[in-house]
Amino acid sequence: MDKTINDLLLTRLQATTIDDDAWQRAVADTEKSGHGEIQRLRKEMRQAQRAKAAIMENLKTLQHPDMVRNLEASYAAREREIEHLQAELDELEAGRRSSSNLIEARPILELVLERWEDVPREKKRELFEAFAEYATCNRLDKIRREVMVYWRDGSTTSHIFRWGDGVHQHWTPAELEKLREMVDADRSQVDIMREFPHWSWHKITCRYLNHFTEDRRFVPHWNGEKKYPYRMKWADTEEYKQEQVAFNLATSNISHR
Repeated sequence: MDKTINDLLLTRLQATTIDDDAWQRAVADTEKSGHGEIQRLRKEMRQAQRAKAAIMENLKTLQHPDMVRNLEASYAAREREIEHLQAELDELEAGRRSSSNLIEARPILELVLERWEDVPREKKRELFEAFAEYATCNRLDKIRREVMVYWRDGSTTSHIFRWGDGVHQHWTPAELEKLREMVDADRSQVDIMREFPHWSWHKITCRYLNHFTEDRRFVPHWNGEKKYPYRMKWADTEEYKQEQVAFNLATSNISHR
């Protein structure tokens, strides 16, 4: 999930910094963000202060020990409530100042994007909080998860990813069965890679070995045409690039009709 949010944030920042209108909207959204929450906290603090003052007045007139102890306990509870509200308020206002400083530093942000992999995790989080309200992650099925980012301008961005890290991403039973059918039918390497674009040829063959062989050898079970080394993915192939060119050309022709 962290990697997905990181990628979505990077894409949003790149789009925002090169678009003047988008940049101005982002600045405006950040400036007004959190205003309602700050007002709520201040209102609750005023109410707690008034309650404390009322307790103090009552303590001046009461003599009964039990009632005095109860009021003293209420007074202490109000003090703790005020401390908690003040801490929330300080954190929220500090966050708004930090976000405003970040979003106003456009030239610096452009440099940050160039060195994105070197940016510390906490700084990326500050950038996320400057541009986004929050993010959610929903389970679609046993394998797939969907991350939804709710940006401060009211828009949303979603991305579906697979459970597991980059090395051990999980396959569905249907995907494994499809792989077995294609290998057993000696389909070409290109066809198999097109069907499983998330993985390199090495990971595809390893998955077959892990599930469908005992001798841990791939070649005796597959005699299809092989064009590319094990490190290649579908997106690295010439066939993929040719398909992209054809798709872009078709899209361009449609848009000009």
